[in-house]
Amino acid sequence: AHSCFFHGEEPNQCAPAIVNLVTSQSHRRMGVASRLLKFASKYIRTQWRCDGKMSTNLGLYVHPDNKPALTLYSKKGFAVVSSECEDGLLYMIQRS
Repeated sequence: AHSCFFHGEEPNQCAPAIVNLVTSQSHRRMGVASRLLKFASKYIRTQWRCDGKMSTNLGLYVHPDNKPALTLYSKKGFAVVSSECEDGLLYMIQRS
């Protein structure tokens, strides 16, 4: 489990989040991660329920030094909502 300190908006406790997304080096820059993010985003918009409510925000954790991942996530509409996770990771949310 990841523990983060949030300024302002507190995330939903049962909101979906990608904890570890890794693409094999031999398959990078082939759209694998982009397709996974697209599928996950569509899934949560159409299927994810928590306490009877739909969730529309997909979250993920990323190491702040992982520039290729940060670039991809920004292109896919994710924004950093917390940089104060205990393990040094950034928490990002994709707004729908």
